[in-house]
Amino acid sequence: MSLTDIAYHINELVSSWEQFKIINDRRLKEIESKGRANSAKIEHLYKVNSDIDNCKDHLDLSETAIQRQEVGTDFSTSNKYFSDYNPQGNGKRFIAQDSKWR
Repeated sequence: MSLTDIAYHINELVSSWEQFKIINDRRLKEIESKGRANSAKIEHLYKVNSDIDNCKDHLDLSETAIQRQEVGTDFSTSNKYFSDYNPQGNGKRFIAQDSKWR
């Protein structure tokens, strides 16, 4: 995900949050004056809340994608870490370790 996508989702989150606050304040004033809120306002509030949740999900996915390490495409078996890991690559090392536990 590019930085422009992240910036778009952050801006969308901020505007949805501002919209949520305005609608919720109206709903609370309506509850104080009438004793209950208009169902259209409540539905609109749920929609905006859903939009906020979607934005947060997108940002969470972006954060996860950014934190992932790049995977190299060099899978040569001459790599030291590969030969240390692969029991067939360095059999003497694993036999020595195995004998310690016996």
